[in-house]
Amino acid sequence: MSNKEKRYDAFLSYSFSDAETVELIAQKISDLGASIWFDRWSLAIGHNWKLDLESALDKSYSVLIIVGKNAISKQQEYELSEGLGRKMMIVPILLPGCNWEDAPSILKDLDFIDLRHSLDCIELGRLISKIKQNRDVSKFENGYSRSCGGILAEVITAEAASQIYNLGKISLDRSDYEGAREMFMKALKMMQHGGDKAGEAAVWHHLATIDMEQGNYDSAKNKFVQSMSIKLQIGDRPSEAATWYALATIDLRKGNYESAHANFEKAMTILQQIGDRAGEASTLHNLASIDLNQGDYVAAREKFEKAMEVRQQIGDRAGEASTWHQLASIDLNQGNYQAARKNFEKAMKIMQQVGDRSGEASAWHNLASIDLIQGNYQVARENFEKAMEIRQQIGDRAGKASTLHNLASIDLNQGDYIAAREKFEKAMEIVQQIGDRAGEAATFNQFGFIAWHHGKKEEGLRLIALGYQIFASIGNSDADVALMNLCAAASLMSFTQEQLDALHKEVTQSYARDRGWSLIRAAFP
Repeated sequence: MSNKEKRYDAFLSYSFSDAETVELIAQKISDLGASIWFDRWSLAIGHNWKLDLESALDKSYSVLIIVGKNAISKQQEYELSEGLGRKMMIVPILLPGCNWEDAPSILKDLDFIDLRHSLDCIELGRLISKIKQNRDVSKFENGYSRSCGGILAEVITAEAASQIYNLGKISLDRSDYEGAREMFMKALKMMQHGGDKAGEAAVWHHLATIDMEQGNYDSAKNKFVQSMSIKLQIGDRPSEAATWYALATIDLRKGNYESAHANFEKAMTILQQIGDRAGEASTLHNLASIDLNQGDYVAAREKFEKAMEVRQQIGDRAGEASTWHQLASIDLNQGNYQAARKNFEKAMKIMQQVGDRSGEASAWHNLASIDLIQGNYQVARENFEKAMEIRQQIGDRAGKASTLHNLASIDLNQGDYIAAREKFEKAMEIVQQIGDRAGEAATFNQFGFIAWHHGKKEEGLRLIALGYQIFASIGNSDADVALMNLCAAASLMSFTQEQLDALHKEVTQSYARDRGWSLIRAAFP
C-alpha cells in the first residue's frame, strides 16, 4: 500500500480479557498525538470484520502487541504474524500482571514498552516517540522507493540515509538510546549499500557511543575500532582523533588510567598536527581528569589551567565554564567547600550566558552536593530540584535519574525511607529505560541497603548481589567495592559459599524474568 493511503501510526492488537485496560491505554496514546486503529473505535456494525482488520493492518505503520494476564491470544498471534509478514515494526506492551514468561519468544527479542508498574509512566512517551519515528522513517523509505522505481533494496539515496541518520542523532540527544540505535542501524545498511564510507564510520562511532553511555564498554570499544579502521582508510584525521579520544574515555570510565592516558596522548598528537586548538584543550581537560581520579590534584590543577588558557584564547566560553567546573571539583575533593562553591558559581554564570542548560543543571547539582555534604538538607533539596527542573525541560533523562538518586539520599539521611524508596523506583525506571546499566546497578545497591536497614537482610542481600552482578558484567570499576559490600553482608548473615552461589543463581533468574522488580517488591511489599 502506498504511503499516501496509510492513516494510522499503529494498529492495536489485544486480548478481549484485557479490553478495559487497553482502552485506557488507547486513549492515552491518542491524547499524546498518535493515531491508532482500535477495533472498539473503528469497526463498523455489519461490516466484515476480517476484511476490516486486513485493511487496518495495510493502513498502519506498526503493530502494538498488548501482553496481558494470558500472554497473547490466538487472534493476536495471527495479527503478529500478519504484521511480520508486512515487515511492520512490532512493539510489545506489557500490562500490569502480564504473563511475560509465556509470550512468544520473538516478542522477547524486541524492545518492549513496560507498563507493568504504572500506566502513567514515561514509557508511554517513549512509545509515542518510537512509533512516530517509525512512521517518519517509513515515509522516507516509501517516498524514495517510489522515486527509484520501487526498488529500495537496490537503489537507496544518500538523502534518505542522511534523514534517518539525523533522526538517530535527535534520539541520541534525548537519551533515547534504543530509538537512536534503531535509526542508526537503518542508516548503516543504507550507507553500506551506497558505499558512503565516511557516513558508515560516523554511524559506527554513534553506535559505539550508545554502548558507552549504557556501560557496555567492550561492545563500544569494538565498534569504535570498526569506525577507526574506516577512518584510517579514508584518511579522516579529525575523526581518527575523535575515536582515540572516545577509546580513552572508555578506559577512563573503567579506571584503566594508564591506557586512557596513552590514548588521549594519541588524540593530542593528531589534534596538534591539524591545529585543532579546541580539541587540544579538551584533551588536556581529560588528561587532567585522570590526574584528578588518581588523586594528583596538583598535576590536575596544572593541566586544567593550561586548558583554561587555551579556551580563553580561542573564546571557547562553554569550554571555559567546563574547566571552572572541574577546578571546583578539585576544591570539592580537597574539602575546600568555599572555593568549590565559588568556582561552581563562576561556571554557572558562564553556562547561563551561553545557554548551556545541561551544564547549568550540572552546576546546580554540584552546589546541592556541597550542601548535602555540609548537612544543609533543605538548601540541598532546593538546589537539586532546580537541577531537576532544567533536566526535565531539556529531556535529560540520565541527569534526571541522577538527581532523583540524590534527592532520595536526602530522604535517607532524614530517615524518610518511604520517600527515598519512591524516588529510587522512579530513578530505576529511567535507568532501565535508557540502558544506563551502571546507574541500574547503583540503584539496586541502594535498594539493598534500605532493605537491610529495615531488617529485611536476606531481601537486601539479594538486591546488593544483583547490583554487584551488573557492575561486574559491564566491567565497571565499582564492582570491587560492590563485591566487598556483598561479602561483608553475607558474612554477617553467616552465609556459606554454597548458599551465596545459590543466591546468585536465584538473582540471575529473577533479573532475566522481570529485570529485578520482583526482588524490589519482595523487599518492599
